[in-house]
Amino acid sequence: MNLDVNLLSRKYLRNNIPHESQYLLKYFGTGLGKAFLFYYFQFKDLIEFRDYWFFIRNFKDHTGFVCSEQLMWIYYKKLKNIEKQVEEARYNFDFKRLDEILNKVDLEK
Repeated sequence: MNLDVNLLSRKYLRNNIPHESQYLLKYFGTGLGKAFLFYYFQFKDLIEFRDYWFFIRNFKDHTGFVCSEQLMWIYYKKLKNIEKQVEEARYNFDFKRLDEILNKVDLEK
């Protein structure tokens, strides 16, 4: 029900990213990347309820962006990789690494 209301209100077109995740905007600087983030944080439950491909098809239909499913898969994996690295840095109390991630320094380590 809540997802339906969010869809009708078009909240996914605005910055609805939680404050603690705003750093992700540095990694998704293009219009498509930002739209992906906004949509993801509004409808990430779709991935759990259905599957990732359902989420991507809905993203393309709802936002009107023309993009390949492979590019969206790359964005999704990139997002999950960054979130994983942040969680590992927090778990290990590696504040230097956490600072590097939050301030967009090389993530290839």
